[in-house]
Amino acid sequence: TATYPGHGFADDLSIATGSTPNMAIQLKKLSLFSASTGMTVNIRKCCITGALWRTGNALALANITLLTSHLQSQFLTINSTPSPIPSIGPSDTYRVLGVELNTSLTFTKHWHELTRTTTSLIDALSTSLLTQSRRIRVIRGLLLGKHFTLQLGLFSDSQLDALEGQICRALRSAVSSVRSLPRTALHRPTSDLGYGLPSLKAHAAQLTVCHLHKTLNSPGYRGQMARAHIH
Repeated sequence: TATYPGHGFADDLSIATGSTPNMAIQLKKLSLFSASTGMTVNIRKCCITGALWRTGNALALANITLLTSHLQSQFLTINSTPSPIPSIGPSDTYRVLGVELNTSLTFTKHWHELTRTTTSLIDALSTSLLTQSRRIRVIRGLLLGKHFTLQLGLFSDSQLDALEGQICRALRSAVSSVRSLPRTALHRPTSDLGYGLPSLKAHAAQLTVCHLHKTLNSPGYRGQMARAHIH
C-alpha cells in the first residue's frame, strides 16, 4: 500500500497518507510499535484530520460530513485497548511545533497570533527605558528568532507587508525618527544615508532561497521529490 513517510521531531510525530484505508494501516503499525517497544502515546494530545479534495470542494458541507464519518472509524490501540482518535475538520487548526496548521493550508489564524505577539513586544519596547542600540538589538533578535523566521514562508505578500509595517514602526521609534520616514530609508545601506536596518521581506526571501537550496540538494526522499517536481 502506497503511503507517505511520517515526520518526527523530538516527541512530536505526524503521519500523512492519501486515504483513510492507508491511515488505518499506519495507525496499526504505530499500535504494534507501541506494544513492542513500550512507547506511550497520549491519546488526548492526538488528533486526526483530512480533506476530501478528490470529490470537489473539501470545505463543502457534504464532504465535511463524509470526512467526519471516515475519521471517526480510525482507532489507535494503546495497552490492548482500541481508542478513538479525536478528529477535527479541514478548516480547523492544530498546533505542530508552534505553528497553527490545517489541511486546507490556510494560515490566517497563525498570522493573527504572530501579529499579536509582535505587536505586544513592540508596544512594550516603545514604553521601555532601553537605549537606542538595545531597542534595535531586540528588534534584530525578533527578526532572527526561530519562532518568527521559521513561519515566514507560510504567509502571503500582503501579510508579510503588514508585519514589515509593524517592525518598521518599532525601528522608527528606536532610532527616534519621524513617522513619515520611508521604509526604504530604514533598510538602505548606511553608505547611502540609510540606517542599514534589516528588512523582513528580504529576510523572508533569503530564508526561502536557503530552504530550496537545502531541499534540492538533500540526498533523501524529500530531495528526490523536489527535484522531480522541478523537472
